[in-house]
Amino acid sequence: MLLGKLAQIPVLTWNYKSQDPAIRHIGPTAQDFFAAFGVGEDERRISTIDADGVALAAIQALHQLNLEKDRQIERLTTENHDFRKLREEHRRYEQELVDLNGRGFLSPDQQWRVSELKKLKLIAKDRMEALLRHARAATHA
Repeated sequence: MLLGKLAQIPVLTWNYKSQDPAIRHIGPTAQDFFAAFGVGEDERRISTIDADGVALAAIQALHQLNLEKDRQIERLTTENHDFRKLREEHRRYEQELVDLNGRGFLSPDQQWRVSELKKLKLIAKDRMEALLRHARAATHA
């Protein structure tokens, strides 16, 4: 819920009326921040403790999402043959890329292979992500 609210707040550049217009700041307006989170003295200013608190809560929420995704990846690696195969392919492509890029000078054929490996990695990643989305949907259904 916090991440959803945070994602909806516009992040703008602006300046204080009392400052030179050349001095710019970046962030949400106090009105948007107050409307989203209802914290602070009023809707005219954002207290640093409130901004810090929202940022820390967002970091914690993102950390939790990462842990959940890691658990889901491990579960799919164990239980889903297609996912496991894609993950192994992705790792092989990555290792081949590391090996090729470590050579310094690449022949035209090797340069072509680097390009091909990058595309293959993206295809594998996209397919793994599709399997993750499907598994998430099945879990939440």
